Amino acid sequence: MPNTIVPHGDCRSGRWVFSLIQTLTLLLCLLGLSSCSQEEQVLDTNTQTITLDLWHAYGTGGDEELALLEVVRDFEKDNPNIKVKVLQVPNETMTNKLFTGIPYGNGPDAFIKAHDIIGDWANNKIIADLTPYQAQFNLTPYHEATVDAVKFTYTSKEADGTKVERNGFFALPLAYKSAVLFYNKSTVPNPPKTTTELYEYVKTHFEDCAGKKNCTQHYGLAYLNTDLFLHSTWLNGFGGYVFDKDGNAQLNNEGNAKSIEYVKKINPYLPSGIDGGRLKNIFNDGTTDMVISGPWFMSDIDSSKVNYGVITLPKIDEPGAPDNAYGTPYVTTEGIFMSRETRASVALSKMSQSDPKYATIKAVVDARRDATIKLMNYVANEGAYKRMVKGKQMVAYTPAYEQLKADNSEEAMFMKSVAPTFLAQLDHAQSSSNRPDMGSIWATMQQAMQKTLYGGPSGETPYLLFLLLSLIVAGFVFLAKATNPSVTTPQKHKMHIAGTVASFLCAIPVFIWLRDVQGSSKNIDVAAALEEAQTRISLLRPINVEDGNPATLVTIICGILAVLCVLGLRAYKKHKEANIEYTDNKVAAAFVSPAIIGMIVLVFMPFIIGAFLSFFSYEYGDFRFVGLQNFVRMFTSGQTSFFDSMSIYFTFVV
Repeated sequence: MPNTIVPHGDCRSGRWVFSLIQTLTLLLCLLGLSSCSQEEQVLDTNTQTITLDLWHAYGTGGDEELALLEVVRDFEKDNPNIKVKVLQVPNETMTNKLFTGIPYGNGPDAFIKAHDIIGDWANNKIIADLTPYQAQFNLTPYHEATVDAVKFTYTSKEADGTKVERNGFFALPLAYKSAVLFYNKSTVPNPPKTTTELYEYVKTHFEDCAGKKNCTQHYGLAYLNTDLFLHSTWLNGFGGYVFDKDGNAQLNNEGNAKSIEYVKKINPYLPSGIDGGRLKNIFNDGTTDMVISGPWFMSDIDSSKVNYGVITLPKIDEPGAPDNAYGTPYVTTEGIFMSRETRASVALSKMSQSDPKYATIKAVVDARRDATIKLMNYVANEGAYKRMVKGKQMVAYTPAYEQLKADNSEEAMFMKSVAPTFLAQLDHAQSSSNRPDMGSIWATMQQAMQKTLYGGPSGETPYLLFLLLSLIVAGFVFLAKATNPSVTTPQKHKMHIAGTVASFLCAIPVFIWLRDVQGSSKNIDVAAALEEAQTRISLLRPINVEDGNPATLVTIICGILAVLCVLGLRAYKKHKEANIEYTDNKVAAAFVSPAIIGMIVLVFMPFIIGAFLSFFSYEYGDFRFVGLQNFVRMFTSGQTSFFDSMSIYFTFVV
């Protein structure tokens, strides 16, 4: 069979607005600095070899990456006609690379990521719904909690424009991460089993060295208590939730309030302002006896210093808690996903079925899809035990735990000591939501807990600071004029002196007010903090918009062009009237052209695109023209106070 030519996506695609990369490519095409012709990729179908791309964000050289690479090598041995290119992508850039690359076929065939992206990426047509291939997957051996995490009801837009909700699943679960209680066996022979025991322990084993000599600071418990992922231990345990039964964000509920009240109860005995680095240090040096964290914390523990153990989180026996309630943390499921688009599928979507190459390209697409499914199944199933023992992962494939019980090798001893606890914790755990609006809830709840436990700066601060600086500047301006009476009349001289005195005198109470506001940082009531968080979420929620009249945008663009034409015409006439000739225009143009091109590419084009997109709403992978509705909402929203940081006017002042 001859080589098959598979065209890649061209520069004229209407979806280039997704990223600046596509913007720059388009501009270079327009300037003639790059070719706009279709890039071609040759697939050698004679060898019958398929090369797949698999992306992950595991740490370079870490246990997880090494185990994955070994599993992939085993897969290639079992499937000699399939080669896998494994690429490690830094976690902080992977999301953007996938989101902007996959729609154009520039992403991988499969990638490994946490389940929280499912809602947003399913609606925006980034990841493939695996439901049509369900016969090739068997979800039964996976833990139920991890399977639920990769399911999502998404909205699909049909060819006729109608929206249809579909139930789908979008990944094979690989591993899960949830919090447990780490404890130092040397200092905690009997770790607490209930929240009452936990409170008594942290209270009696707290040593505050403030103002004391020859004292060693000590804590009974430490954890990142403003992190919603870890706070979910108490939030879910007390019957709290972040979404109601109808799927709407509802933060100000009784269970959430009770969970924060419990944290306020133990907070005086916990270290404040703690981060992951300090948490690791105080556990390794014995400053704290217990830590609430997830499996990632095990790599931070120095086993030569600490003989540690892990147990499930304690039962909640606080007044007002639900019956038989336990610490119930969120579970993050890590899965292997299939990209919705590949180079071949993008090429196929642009071809007519009457095209002679259509059948060949479709065969390529089907073959790559089948190979990707084989790879996903192998990594999740056959590779599960190796990922557990060598990669130190809490795998979602439950038969691996039975295999672990029967393995008495030295290599398996570590996981035999910790894996059963993490598996048992899943009986009292809850998958974090994969809804698109969950992304804004993490930061909003963290801010609410921060204000409740430690207080926060006043929203009046930037306004008072602006007023103080204005008064000081005005005072110095009046003072400068007052000290130079020769250039003004005696009457104005007196006014300048009065203005100087008044400006500096008015600055004094403003300075005192600012100091009091900035220094108070009072803790906010739990109910008030949750109510404020609810308001913030309502502001961040996408609004219901109506299709706008494009005439608005056309009118604005025409108006801007008319103004530019008038200004250009006036400048041209003025130049002609001056009768000035420039003999070195070509030389000057050569010198300034790099700067002009740079300004166009890096400043003007992004600005124009941003301004253009401000008239649109983006949902379900498509842009809708909404006219000025985004601006109306931004400037007329009455849900926030003038001093709230969510106010547009607050941003202006800052």
